[in-house]
Amino acid sequence: MTTHEISNNVSRQVNLKDLNFRDEDNYEEIYSDEERKKLLKVVLNHPEDVIARMFVILFCMPLRLGEVRSIKWSDVDFENHTKGKRKKCNRYIPLSKTAEDLFRREYELQTNANEDFFVFSFTNGLNPVSESPVYRHA
Repeated sequence: MTTHEISNNVSRQVNLKDLNFRDEDNYEEIYSDEERKKLLKVVLNHPEDVIARMFVILFCMPLRLGEVRSIKWSDVDFENHTKGKRKKCNRYIPLSKTAEDLFRREYELQTNANEDFFVFSFTNGLNPVSESPVYRHA
C-alpha cells in the first residue's frame, strides 16, 4: 500500500516578500442608502421569511452572518436595548428601533422561546439557520 504523505510543509518555502499584493477597490459592492432602504422595504414586507429577517439585522447591526446566525435569546437584552456577547468578551451592541422591533416579533413567533434557543431558526429555536439556504436566498 502506498501512502502519499507530505514530509514537510511546502508553504514554509514561500517567501511572502516575493508575493505582489494589490489593493482591491470594492466601493461598488457597498450598498447606497437608497439601495439599503429599498432592500429593507422589500424584506420587511415578508415577515414570514426568517432569512429576510436575518438580513434586516445584518443591515441594522455591525455583525457578520455567522454572528447573526448564532444569536441566542440570552444575548438579547430588551431591558437595556442591547445585544450582548456571550462569555467570550463583554461587547454590547445597542439595538436600533428596527432591530429591537424585529427581535420582539421573532420572540413572539417562537412558541416556546427560552434563553438557550437561537433567535433565527427553522426549528423553533433549537438549531440556528444553516448557511446554505442563506447563500441561496441572497
